[in-house]
Amino acid sequence: MVLIFPALNRFLFTETILNVEVLNEDDSRQTIYYQKVDPLQYNEYKHFEVAYNTSSGSGSKSFLITIDPENNVRELFEDNNFYSIPFYVRPDTTTPTITLTFDGNDIQAWN
Repeated sequence: MVLIFPALNRFLFTETILNVEVLNEDDSRQTIYYQKVDPLQYNEYKHFEVAYNTSSGSGSKSFLITIDPENNVRELFEDNNFYSIPFYVRPDTTTPTITLTFDGNDIQAWN
């Protein structure tokens, strides 16, 4: 996932934090990205790439993206500092296989 963070006001702000969590169906959360954002000038942008490994399970999930979770930036409106992106991870239905080799010979499967 690529996130683009713009500075939309005309004032410099102090450094802040970008936090990305995954919200699971059971309401548990996992932080997958936590990064300091240096002060930006007006109309300056910062790009972030966030990777998520889906091996932790399938089902309905959401990315919860929060900028300035510690409220370091003085703002009139704090309600635009978060965004949620729902997504679904399909279960893995492939059959696992293994090839076992001993002294260059394949060991046959047994039942």
